[in-house]
Order: sequence, then C-alpha cells, then structure tokens
Amino acid sequence: MKKTNKPSVPAFSGRKGRFIATRVDQKLYELLQLKSKEQRQSLSDIVRDALALYVTQEVNDKNLFYDVISQVKSLLYFLEKKVDFHRELWFYSLIPQFANYVDYFDKTAEEKKQIGSIAVKRRNDLLKSFTQRMYRQPSVIENFLQDFLEQSNAVEESQG
Repeated sequence: MKKTNKPSVPAFSGRKGRFIATRVDQKLYELLQLKSKEQRQSLSDIVRDALALYVTQEVNDKNLFYDVISQVKSLLYFLEKKVDFHRELWFYSLIPQFANYVDYFDKTAEEKKQIGSIAVKRRNDLLKSFTQRMYRQPSVIENFLQDFLEQSNAVEESQG
C-alpha cells in the first residue's frame, strides 16, 4: 500500500479521519487490488468500508435479532386476537343450544330465568375449560422462541 501523510476521507462518514498503517500479506493485497479495480474505488476506501462493516456487524446482528423478536411478538398478538375471536364465535354459537332454544319461548318467566342461569353456568364452565386448555399448552411459536433464546444464552455463556 502506498503511504501518505494526507488525512483521508472515509467513504462511510464524509469527514477527514486518522491515518492507520497496517501490513497485509501478498495474497490479501492482490485481492484488495482486484476488488479496488472491480468497484472502481481506492484501496483505502475498500479497507475503510471493510473495517466499518466489521466493527458494526455485532450491532447490526443485535438490531436484526430485536427486529425479528418484535415481528414475532406482533404475529403472536395477531394470533391471540384470532383465537379470541374464534373462542367468542364458538361461545355465541353455543348459546341457543344451552338455552333450549326451541322450547325456551313456551316457558314461564321463572322457568326461562332458571334455564338461562343453567345455560350461562354451562357456557361459563365450557369457556373456562376451553381457555385453560388453550393456555396450558404453549404454542409451537412459543416453544420455538423458548428454544431459540435458550440456545442463544448457551452460546453467549460459552463465548463469555
């Protein structure tokens, strides 16, 4: 590489920067020259861009990870709302069956009240049972996220 004492202008920041001298082996130097010709940039620009990418890679990986987690959370929220909708739909579809819909209008006010309270009790018991079963078993996505987080923590612990 050609040494100069002039302050250089990095491609990524647009400001004058500090000078760093380093040695590279012949093969790496040839690869840098090829890349420089291919991209029509100076060797310094290629090295600066590579260094900038290298030192910011960890930050980019973390941001990507948090973006993916955020997307998964929004999908889980959407799925939860969809399940709630179907639970409510199921709930309302059962009301006529538990209220003895056909015979209900032929009953006296006292009998209607009794039938209604029994129907509401049955409906609430079924709804409670259904909800408990749904929330007792974690979803496939929750299992996947849990495994991913445990694996990530294990990797971080082994590296740190």
